[in-house]
Amino acid sequence: AVEGKRDSECLLKPVSNIDFNPPQPQTFEDLEQLVTEGIDYFTHSFISGKRNDLTAAEYRFGKAN
Repeated sequence: AVEGKRDSECLLKPVSNIDFNPPQPQTFEDLEQLVTEGIDYFTHSFISGKRNDLTAAEYRFGKAN
């Protein structure tokens, strides 16, 4: 396998899960809520190939969590 090929293949994958129009907070409380939701998403929902297809919590604490 050619290492450079892997990077170019990643660029060709569709990005259907990216929200190009994220909500804009109107108040500080809205901002806090969006940040909390983002942290929760990237900790418990987002699966990364760099972590052997595990979420951050699974990778850090084991798959039982």
